[in-house]
Amino acid sequence: MGTQNSGGVLPKAATILVVEDELLVSDTVAEYLLHSGFEVLTAIDVEAALGLLQSRQIDVVFSDVRLPGGRSGFDLAQIVSVRWPGVRVLLASGYYEPESQGYTGLTLLKKPYSLADVAQHIGVLLRGGDGLVR
Repeated sequence: MGTQNSGGVLPKAATILVVEDELLVSDTVAEYLLHSGFEVLTAIDVEAALGLLQSRQIDVVFSDVRLPGGRSGFDLAQIVSVRWPGVRVLLASGYYEPESQGYTGLTLLKKPYSLADVAQHIGVLLRGGDGLVR
């Protein structure tokens, strides 16, 4: 249930799942998103992310492409699109182009990225856009 104000009920904060195995990066992004008004969960690999997706309502997954455990952010995006089609996915990498891996329709944020860029792309996804900031 949201908080009441003079304009009615405020929507709950969107929940963002940050999937990143480098803890410094994960903590920094999560802290920034928290201060930007989002609820944030973190996972270090695809298996942990899937566990959270099964147990929590997630609005956007923000994932690195390179992850430990034999599965990539591309794999996670594909699973999310099938199991949770309403969940938007934003990937980050300094190495890959989605089309080079046979994936299309994904939003890829190139590293290095700014924290403001992450929040801006997530905002676009939440408003129903493709995540590309024009």
